[in-house]
Amino acid sequence: MGRAGRREPPQPLCNFYRCDPWPSACLEAAEPIPIAADAAIPFPNPNPRSQRTTAAYLFLEGQVVEASTMLSNAILRGESADLSNAWGVVQLAVAERALRRALLLAPTHHDAAINLGVLLFSVGKQADAAAYLRQSLAFTSGPTHDYVQALLNLCEIQRALPAAPPPRQITEGYTFTADWFSGNIASFWKHLKALRGTHCSILEIGYFEGRASTWLLQNIATSPDSRPLCLDCNDQPLLWPNIKQAGGEKRTEFRRGRSRETLHTLPSVAYEFISIDGAHSTIHVLQDAVLSFRLARTGAIIAFDDYHWNDPQHTQLGVPKPAIDTLRAVYAKKIEVLESAYQIWLRKLTD
Repeated sequence: MGRAGRREPPQPLCNFYRCDPWPSACLEAAEPIPIAADAAIPFPNPNPRSQRTTAAYLFLEGQVVEASTMLSNAILRGESADLSNAWGVVQLAVAERALRRALLLAPTHHDAAINLGVLLFSVGKQADAAAYLRQSLAFTSGPTHDYVQALLNLCEIQRALPAAPPPRQITEGYTFTADWFSGNIASFWKHLKALRGTHCSILEIGYFEGRASTWLLQNIATSPDSRPLCLDCNDQPLLWPNIKQAGGEKRTEFRRGRSRETLHTLPSVAYEFISIDGAHSTIHVLQDAVLSFRLARTGAIIAFDDYHWNDPQHTQLGVPKPAIDTLRAVYAKKIEVLESAYQIWLRKLTD
């Protein structure tokens, strides 16, 4: 926000001579950033009825899927060959979907191929990026060709490097009696590392002794402005000593009670990550899922544990899987499935 209370024009998503990082303000905003029409549509003689203009307004209204479809149509019509100007404000997931759809409809669309390669590289998908960048070399020249070649070289170098292991959980000084978390650290790191050091808000439904909570404090919610909130229906005497050992006592909040009641009291679109691992009966998981979706920001990550859990001694009221499947079916156009195994990881795309 400028000194006079006006927003600065959106930064470029990327272009062929430099690749700017995604503006952190966009990721942190609870609502899409309102921008003036002339800032959003900077091409010569903007047409207020164009598909590109319509796509911009659809996104600002929260209609992400519709905006993505309209934007890909605009790309094919030549209205938005370069995403750097109009869509610096758009979510990367939306831009990626639009470009992929454009290439499905027009596989030889050069601008879409280059933009998609640069976008995928910027979000760390080097293997996918390399394919589009390699394709782009055949029809580029001059500085653009050199830039694409440089990115492709980086992709090849990074692919050759061994992947760094996720940070392990520090257990010295902590008291844990069970470990149902360590096997999931790789998934937590893969999907949440972008939040590391940010003033993120985290909601954890079901925390037991705090293995996940303390790992998050050690590795993700490392900013003094981060705000973890832990909900559980039972007292967990080992939790607070473990949280204190992790240095999170001043910024971690605890609420005891039934999640279906507590979740109603929390602010909407407030959390960047929500972990759902509370009661395992079908109806309770479904209630937690629907209520949590309302609490998640656009772009937030939602994780479900125990997708395949089925303990005959404790399944009188059902299991989590039907509830999670129902959410995935009903919200199919509003979510992206990031991982589907014993845990389910989703990204919220729109309300």
